[in-house]
Amino acid sequence: MIDFGFLRFHPRKMTFRIMLVAAGLLLAGPAGAADAVQTGDFFTFEPRPVVAGAFFRPADGGGCYAAETKAGASTTEGNAVRATYAWGEVETTYERVSPTRLEIAARIRVNEGLDDLHGLYLELGRMTFAREVETFNRSFLFYCESPIAHNQGAPAIVDVRDGERGLAVRSDDLRHEIGVGLVGGGKARTLLALTGRHPETKAMNYPWIERPIRAGSTDIWRFSLVWGEKVPSLPELSRDLYEAYAKLHPFTLKWEDRRPIARVFCASSPYPGFPPASNPRGWFNDRDVNTVTTEGLVQ
Repeated sequence: MIDFGFLRFHPRKMTFRIMLVAAGLLLAGPAGAADAVQTGDFFTFEPRPVVAGAFFRPADGGGCYAAETKAGASTTEGNAVRATYAWGEVETTYERVSPTRLEIAARIRVNEGLDDLHGLYLELGRMTFAREVETFNRSFLFYCESPIAHNQGAPAIVDVRDGERGLAVRSDDLRHEIGVGLVGGGKARTLLALTGRHPETKAMNYPWIERPIRAGSTDIWRFSLVWGEKVPSLPELSRDLYEAYAKLHPFTLKWEDRRPIARVFCASSPYPGFPPASNPRGWFNDRDVNTVTTEGLVQ
């Protein structure tokens, strides 16, 4: 037995062990962007940028068409992964700026002489949770469940809860439209960023993410993962983002004389015999309301 303190092996098994270590190094790939982010027993994030959809629109206003998403070449240098396509290039960088924060930037370039890129689905990596988790879409004016948040009216944030642990999946871009979230089910999810509209949201009340990239130009998308072990309030993980958004988009209601503001909807009822004679204007859509007598008005 040979003992190095942190490593022990038997000479007869040495060759086999060394082969396993070498194989592990080869499977792990280069350092930097290929390194997984470990957070104890909360989650593991594996950086793996993949273009899952690219959609162009002709200048004459015709319909969008899908472009090739298979990368022609892909290289890793430091913490950056660069992939080239027939239509352009995507470079994604991953930086662990603190023990509980990972920042991601995707630089997307469209070649000259092409139509404008109007929709892009960019998978930023794979996330595996140790247990089943709850997710909360913090999008503004969003009336249905979706794993993808948008930043129209508020920051794009998807919060994740696992007991006392919390994670915020965020877009750090507060000026231009973007969507970001976790797709998939169970413990394994894909971190997805997008413009346009994704199949996960087509049947939902989800806005079109309008952020075209013109031919010959470049756009940069910025995101972050922020997490904590004991998080009593999930929005606290994104306090900086909420404050920055409020500063960039201040409240601008001008109502100096305080005149009443009201809204009236003119509509008809599809129900036979409605409104009744006792409620000729159909108040509250209620047949039992009586607005034509003093007693009814009192009630």
